[in-house]
Amino acid sequence: MCFISIGLGMLLQPNTDEAHNEAYRGIKEIVGHKFANPRKFKSDLLLNILWDDEKAPIGTSWNKSLGEEETVHKYLNSNYMARFIPKS
Repeated sequence: MCFISIGLGMLLQPNTDEAHNEAYRGIKEIVGHKFANPRKFKSDLLLNILWDDEKAPIGTSWNKSLGEEETVHKYLNSNYMARFIPKS
């Protein structure tokens, strides 16, 4: 599930066009996050990611390939969410 981004890293409405394959895209920056559910499990985490081939950040649901990205690890550490970094 993707979300359309509006200023300051806020996520607005779902965008069901998933034509892009995140596994082949680079992350420029993670500009924010939110949880889809108040229980705050990793599976509920949505990262607002600026991909290298996009002009605006896109809300991206947690997936295995995000868990392997160093950029994501740095973001999670700096936002006190290291518990979501997969153990090697």
